[in-house]
Amino acid sequence: MSGALGDFTAAVQLNPTNPTLRFCRASIYIARGELDNAIADLDTHVQLNPEDANAFAMRAHCHTEEGHYKEAAEDLSKVILLAPDNPRACNNLAWLRAACPDDAVRDGKAALELATKACDLTEWAQWQYVDTLAGAYAEANNFEKALEYQKKAIGMNGDRKSTRLNSSH
Repeated sequence: MSGALGDFTAAVQLNPTNPTLRFCRASIYIARGELDNAIADLDTHVQLNPEDANAFAMRAHCHTEEGHYKEAAEDLSKVILLAPDNPRACNNLAWLRAACPDDAVRDGKAALELATKACDLTEWAQWQYVDTLAGAYAEANNFEKALEYQKKAIGMNGDRKSTRLNSSH
């Protein structure tokens, strides 16, 4: 093992209870597509530093990519508990609740609440979050509102007035 991964692995071996080293090595694993290794480091990181919303968000991303939707939803819920005004976490959890392939994770009512909160937190300026709200309305079987907000999201994206954030959807 060479390069940054090797350096962080050596550092973790020297100081296994340093959560920052685990977080940094997890970032490298993610970049390499080694999500199981990233999750293992993030598991240790959140045990050592249970108030780190960023680590829970990163682990939620890994779980989503791996198809571990229940775990992703749990981690995103933890992010929102630790950082209630985080619009990205609200949006990402709303998207899971609205469109997850696992029926047990979907919840239209929760998706609506979370998507609306994400839109409110960003003053309705993010087309991606409005798109999530459309999906939440569809999951809640309100197709008229779903269509209304989907058109709004398309219009926002089309005129490029909104700022594009790097979101998971």
